Amino acid sequence: MGKSVSRAILVKDGKVHRSQVAIVVSAYKKYWSIATSSPLYHRTEEDRAIKILKENKIRMSTWLGTGSDKASGKDQMWFFSTSTRPDAYRTDSSGVVFVLDGNKLRQNYETSPFDYWQKTGRNQEESDEAEERIFSDSPVMTNASQYVKELHAHWWMSDDTSVAAHAYKRHRELTLLAKQHHIPLFWYSDLKKMSTLDKSAAKSFSDFPKSQPLTHNDLTERRYGASEYFIKRWTSLLSLQPAKTLADVPNGIRKYLSGYSDGHLSFQADIHNATKNMSDDKMRYVYKLQTQMKLAGTSDFKEFYWKMMDKLGQLEKAGGGSR
Repeated sequence: MGKSVSRAILVKDGKVHRSQVAIVVSAYKKYWSIATSSPLYHRTEEDRAIKILKENKIRMSTWLGTGSDKASGKDQMWFFSTSTRPDAYRTDSSGVVFVLDGNKLRQNYETSPFDYWQKTGRNQEESDEAEERIFSDSPVMTNASQYVKELHAHWWMSDDTSVAAHAYKRHRELTLLAKQHHIPLFWYSDLKKMSTLDKSAAKSFSDFPKSQPLTHNDLTERRYGASEYFIKRWTSLLSLQPAKTLADVPNGIRKYLSGYSDGHLSFQADIHNATKNMSDDKMRYVYKLQTQMKLAGTSDFKEFYWKMMDKLGQLEKAGGGSR
């Protein structure tokens, strides 16, 4: 494979293109190194790490919110981002690193290197992305703990008593869940040590001092869900695919769906943000969207949005008015 590709680029219009050969060889070596490397790494916030272990599920991201997230030649709508290097993440933010069984993941899922910056036009030789994506037709990876070999977490603590109490509660919950799933957990007070997974600097939960107990007010956690406007916008859009007549769509639907050429963009922003934050009350609309896109025979969100807008126009014409 490597020789045929090199020859095809080496000779073009009777001329030798050595620089292009170098880029192709470099990319091929890089791909081979990533494709056979194990383990894989995924870094996330502590709350999300706890949710993964609680549910024993990994919720996938989707490229529907932004085209730059779509991998070339991949039809799957869902993906999970990992890295082939533990130090590929920022070293100035707290979080949890999942050490994953790369071989087992590659046996059960389609995987491929992904260079986000190359898609923006950055030179391939200058790009040093270490991302490997796991692709799926399903938005959820079940029995996720079977792929987790280790957890490495930052012991973040605040000087504020109330905030510290919540942090300690999270740290304890993560520790108990890791023990429940028989996953080794390493705690670090030094973020730089955590970024290289330096186990010689790791500690156990019991090595750290206890925090003050949570008060009644501390235990009352604020929850932020989807706004009424968000719900009405998405309910309006998703009412169109199954609609048979104008009576099947909400009154005032035009208030929530724009007919301007960029009308689809605000919905794509919703998808991107919902996927980024993995908000259950927003992601349920994204999951429903996936089903409707298949029924509508559309391959991306923009196509789906404008097909639905065309259908709304047809329903209004047949119904002799608008909603």
